[in-house]
Amino acid sequence: MTLEQLKYFIDVAETRNMTVSASKFFISPQGLSRSLKSLQQELNTPLFVFQSGKIELTEQGMLYYAQIKDRVLQIDQINTEMSQSKTRSIKITIATYLYPLLAKILENYQATHPAVTLLILEVPDKAADQQIIDRKTDLAFLSGPVHALELKLHTLAEANDVLLLPQSHPLAQQKMVHFEEIKEEPFISMNEHYKIYDCYVQHMREMGCAPKIIFSASSLASIKPALQLKQAMTMVNPQYFLHLDGFAAIPFHQKNKWQLHAAIHRLTADPLILELFDYCQQHKNLLSFPEKD
Repeated sequence: MTLEQLKYFIDVAETRNMTVSASKFFISPQGLSRSLKSLQQELNTPLFVFQSGKIELTEQGMLYYAQIKDRVLQIDQINTEMSQSKTRSIKITIATYLYPLLAKILENYQATHPAVTLLILEVPDKAADQQIIDRKTDLAFLSGPVHALELKLHTLAEANDVLLLPQSHPLAQQKMVHFEEIKEEPFISMNEHYKIYDCYVQHMREMGCAPKIIFSASSLASIKPALQLKQAMTMVNPQYFLHLDGFAAIPFHQKNKWQLHAAIHRLTADPLILELFDYCQQHKNLLSFPEKD
C-alpha cells in the first residue's frame, strides 16, 4: 500500500469516474484500475462496485473513505512542506565536559538560524577527535593541543595549565613551576570515571617525576575540602576552574597551554558547515567559563 494508491482511491471515490481521476494523476484508466484492485486485494475488502457502467462505493468503501481522507491530506501537506523546506541539519560532536562552556554559542546560533537543526552528540573525552577525523560528524569541539593534519581548527580559547597549591608551600613564591619540582609531592587527582587530570599524571610519569597521589576525587566539589584538609596540590585550568582561599595558582613551565578548538575536516566543502565553523570563531566571546568564587 502506498500513499499514491490512497490518493487514487480518494479521488475516484469523489469523482466516480476512472477517466477523470486518471487524467489528474497523468496515468491511464487501466493503470488506475490495476492500482485500485491491488489496494482492495491488500485490504482484502471490496471498495467499489460497478453497476451499469457507474462506480459506486461499497459500505466498506464509504467507511474507509471517511476514515482516511483527512489523514491522507494531512500526510500530503506535511510531505509538501518538508519538500519545500530549506531546513538543514549539522552533526556536532562534543566531549560531555565541554558542553557547558560552549552552550551559549550553540544556543545563540540555533536561535539566529531557525532553519538549521544542530544534532549534538556528547561523547567521552577524546572520542570527538576520532569522530571528526573519520568524518562521522560535521564539526567537533576539541580540547588540548591538536596535531591531526586532517583537521582545520579555530582556536576559541587558550590558557596556562596551573598548579594549585597552598600559599605556605615554597613553590608558591615562584613565577613558574617545573614538573620535577613536584615529584613525590602530595597530589589530588580525579578518578578514572571523570578522566580529568589523567593526562597530567601520565605526562609526569613519562618524565620520571610523577607526584604522589594521595586522594582521587569524584568531582571538583570534593577536591576542595580534600585540598584544604591535606594541604596538597592539584592541576587546574579555565575548563576546570578551582579557587581556594589560601592557595596559589602557578603556571607550569613544560606544559603546553590548554586550548579549546572548533574543528572540521579539511575536505569539508559544505557552505553551511563552514559558516558555523566561522561563527564559532566570531562569537567566542560567548564562551561560558566557570566564574571565580
